[in-house]
Amino acid sequence: MNLFDVEIRGVADGRARVHNPALGTFDVPFTGTAPATATLAVRPEKIRLALAEPSGVLVSIPGTIEQLAYFGNVSHVYVRTADGQRMSCTRHNATRAADADLAPGLGCWLAFDPVDSILLVD
Repeated sequence: MNLFDVEIRGVADGRARVHNPALGTFDVPFTGTAPATATLAVRPEKIRLALAEPSGVLVSIPGTIEQLAYFGNVSHVYVRTADGQRMSCTRHNATRAADADLAPGLGCWLAFDPVDSILLVD
C-alpha cells in the first residue's frame, strides 16, 4: 500500500480536496467530516508506471526505479520519488518481455486516478 500524508482543504459533494507537497492538490471521494490532516492510500495495482510524464486528470509523480520483482503473471516495481518516498506499483505481465524496458536507475513517472484512492481518517 502506498500511503501519503495529506492536508484536507475542504469537503463538499462527496469529495475531499486534499494537498500533498509532492502530489499537488486534487479531489478524492469522501463523505463525512474530515479532520485537518489524514492519510491517502493508493493500492499498488491502481498505480500506472510510464517512462514519459502522463497527461490528463491523473495525479503523477516522478521517480527512479529501485527494484523489480517478477512473479510470473505480475511484476512489482519499486520506485523512489524525488521527495524520498518509496512507492510500489504492480504491472501485469502479458508477455515474458513485458518489463524489458525497465531497469533499476531508470527515471519514470507513477500516476493514479484520484477516484482509485482511499482517504483514511481517524
